[in-house]
Amino acid sequence: MTYVDEVYQRVVDQNPAQPEFHQAVKEVLDSLRPVIEANEAHYRKEALLERITT
Repeated sequence: MTYVDEVYQRVVDQNPAQPEFHQAVKEVLDSLRPVIEANEAHYRKEALLERITT
């Protein structure tokens, strides 16, 4: 599982009754996916996606 997928799953698990929020987060994460996956270790270390989705 990629970092983007892990963060999305965490959002769904923490906010189970908010499907509109899930959709918005998924759209943003999918648009960022190519950039994040190009240097996944750096973004994971800095917890960038966790900050964005909080």
